[in-house]
Formats: sequence, structure tokens, C-alpha cells
Amino acid sequence: MIDILICILYVVAGGIWMCKGIRLDSISAPTNYKIVIIKFLMLLVVPASLYIFFSFSADNKMRIILSTSFLLTNEILSYVLFLEIKNQSLL
Repeated sequence: MIDILICILYVVAGGIWMCKGIRLDSISAPTNYKIVIIKFLMLLVVPASLYIFFSFSADNKMRIILSTSFLLTNEILSYVLFLEIKNQSLL
């Protein structure tokens, strides 16, 4: 029961974070859409990491490789998000 509550809170907090500071009626709406998509992909990192942790519990090497790839993907998405937000502030 508590794990379902934690998942619901994660989804709600992620939805609030995705929509924070987004102005869809401004000139930079395509940039805002990019930011929302990047934030959504970053939001999927935690469920994917949990899936890897529980699904590949027998094979530690595969778990390490996949977890590392997800962490690197998250870092790349964070950098791209930083660049998009920086470009939006210049408009």
C-alpha cells in the first residue's frame, strides 16, 4: 500500500515539476515543448532504474551496465535541459 502511495506522489511531484515555469502562450512555445519532453524523459529514469534493479537481479554485470547507461542518459538530458532553459532566457 505504501509503495503505491509513493508512486502516486512521485507522479504528482513529477507532473508539477514538468509544468513549472512553462508559458505555452509565449513566442518560445516550441522551446517550452522541448523542455517538457526532456523533463518527461528525465522523469522516466527512476521507474526504469527500478525495473532494471528488480528484473536483472540475477545478472549483476547486466544490472551495472544498464544502470550506468541510464545515469549517463540522465546526465545528458540534464545538460540538454540546461541548454534549452538558457536559450529560452535569451529569447
